[in-house]
Amino acid sequence: YWRDKEKEIDFLHINNDILPIEVKEAKKLRTDDLKPLLFFSKEYNIPKGIVVYNGEYEVSSGTMKIRKMPFWKFCIEQQEKE
Repeated sequence: YWRDKEKEIDFLHINNDILPIEVKEAKKLRTDDLKPLLFFSKEYNIPKGIVVYNGEYEVSSGTMKIRKMPFWKFCIEQQEKE
C-alpha cells in the first residue's frame, strides 16, 4: 500500500522490481482511475503497473505500460506462478 496526499496505490508487489497494482470495481476505467499509477510511475521511475477490474483485458502504453486485467485473469496468472 502506498499513499501520497490524495493519491494511493492499493498494492505494491516488491520483488527485484516494484509493481504497483490498483484494484477497481468498475467495468470501464476512467482517465482519473489511472492517475495514481501515472503519478507513482513518474515519481519513482516505475515503467509498468496493473489495474485489476471487472472489464476486458488490454494493455496501454505511453509513459507507463499499464496492463488492465479482469479479476479472474489476474487470479489465474498468480496461481500459475506458484
